[in-house]
Order: sequence, then structure tokens, then C-alpha cells
Amino acid sequence: TRRSSDLFPWSHSNLVFDKVVANVCSVKLRCPVGNTPLSYCCLENITRAEFYKIINSLVGYNKSYAVSFSDVKKSDWYYDEVARGIKAGYIIPTTGNLHPNRPITRQEVVKILGQVYKLEELPDKAKDFSDKGEIKEDTLGYVGALADLKIIEGYQDGNFYPKKEVSRGEVCKIIYLTIDKLKDAKVTYLVDSEIKFGPRGLYE
Repeated sequence: TRRSSDLFPWSHSNLVFDKVVANVCSVKLRCPVGNTPLSYCCLENITRAEFYKIINSLVGYNKSYAVSFSDVKKSDWYYDEVARGIKAGYIIPTTGNLHPNRPITRQEVVKILGQVYKLEELPDKAKDFSDKGEIKEDTLGYVGALADLKIIEGYQDGNFYPKKEVSRGEVCKIIYLTIDKLKDAKVTYLVDSEIKFGPRGLYE
């Protein structure tokens, strides 16, 4: 049996690692642990909906809010995950499209983690990224916060690549390091009156 450190040298806690892998690599059973080589599984990109499911499962969100997105139907497997994300406050509801099956980007992952952990925004800590001007303004502070904690880092060319798609392996590493450094996130919800709608094209 291969240990976590064999495939993931940044992992030193098998307990935390196993918790993360169980959620990341088996989400929606697209890449079930035990049936698909882990190294192959981790090359797969994560969609927005799959990442919502991972976050909801890891944190323990179970309360929901009505879903208004035009491309999220009650028959969709991710409907409840979106409803929980809205109630938790990391998804802003709109009457437009969410594009739940679109691969999630690096900056979207960082923003959600920053919101879930209620991190202090540190935009100045992101100034060393060569492409900092391409990072969304409402995400820049969370990029700085996670970079300051050594949870995320740039590429060898000095860029962060905020719009780059994220693989399961990358998500595994980011979430592992987040839990390892910050422990489990506290479960909190917005009261319904605090939930505000965003513009229709927010997730385009």
C-alpha cells in the first residue's frame, strides 16, 4: 500500500490527508478511490459543482436556501450543494447561469476558502505575483492571505494564473494545507435577510 507521502510529498499527516482524499477523489463517484489509480485521478479537473460538494462535505454545511440559477434544476445532482453554498455565503445567488459543470479556477477556489475560513484579506501579500492585475479585486486579499500562510504559491515564472483550471491533485494539496494550518472551519450560515442577489452575469 502506498503511503500519502509517496504521491504527495507535502503531506505529513495521514489522518488529515485521508480525510481530504476521501472527499476530493471520490466526489460524485467520477473518480472513485480504490477503482482508479490515484495518480490518474488527480489529473482530472474539478468543476464548480464538485468543489461545492467537497466544501460542503468537509465543513459540514447542511442548511440550504432557494436556488434561483437558470441552469440549476432540482433534478441535478448538485442542486442541494448549490443551495447549501448559498446559505453558507460562498455562493452569491443570481437569476443568470452558474455554469456548475465548468471547471473551477484557482482564484475561485481561493475566494471560497477565504470566505469559508473568514480570513483577513491581505492584498499587499499578493503584490509579488507578476499577474496580480489579472486577479479579481474581491479575491486579491484572499490570494494574499493564503500566500502568506504558504498554502498557495505561484509558478516558476512568478505568475499566479488566477483563471487557470484546477486539478483534483491541486485541490487536494490546497485543502490539505488549509486544514493542516487552520484546522476545521467553523460552520456558520447567513440569515435569509443577509443573502443578496448578484448581477445575472456574475458567473460568466
